[in-house]
Amino acid sequence: MRALLEVLGLERVRLGGHDWGGFVGFLLCLRRPDLVERYLALNIIHPWPRLDPRGMLDLWRPLHAYVLSAPILGQRLLRHAPAVLRRVLEAAAVRPDTFTRAELDAFAEPLREPERARATAALYRAFVLRELPALVRGRYAGARLTTPTLFLFGTADWVVSAPGLRGPRRRDGARAGRRALHRGRAAGARGRAGARVLRRRGLVRGQDEPAALDCPVAGAGGAGWER
Repeated sequence: MRALLEVLGLERVRLGGHDWGGFVGFLLCLRRPDLVERYLALNIIHPWPRLDPRGMLDLWRPLHAYVLSAPILGQRLLRHAPAVLRRVLEAAAVRPDTFTRAELDAFAEPLREPERARATAALYRAFVLRELPALVRGRYAGARLTTPTLFLFGTADWVVSAPGLRGPRRRDGARAGRRALHRGRAAGARGRAGARVLRRRGLVRGQDEPAALDCPVAGAGGAGWER
């Protein structure tokens, strides 16, 4: 990310990240806060999961990650069973009409290429075997997020749950972030309502409505916490 910003000639940016990109965005904010003016994280865990009974109950949620990380099985599913991936995406959506068949194919078909399937399985395997255990052990427990951050996620997301996204605590026991709930259409960061949410946070200006706002993020509702 640092190299990419340098190549693009960008000294400081307003950054938005979703899923894997969302976690990369968190790490960039922690390691190089001078590069990010504001950050929007969408539907991804944060680097400070709590190791308590409630948090442990959420470990089943990234089930797809466990399956795709499995040796041989993960690559075979990606290469030879695109229909399974399409059905998983459809099942994960709040509304049955969220994705068109063309959109599902655009996601699933490229992953049938051997190199892409191998890279995808390796990515999930690295997360399951290295990154997730390290997070649970508190790899970033001592790191402090100083970048103004808005965290939005769908309350109906089956991988990321509201209890699992409880904000981190400071060492004195106080909350490190102010929790803000956004429910209904605005939570989906969609259209004009979603643009108003992002403008209020300073992530877009004027009448700008990024293309990403045309896509539902939260579906039936959303929630988040804000630093």
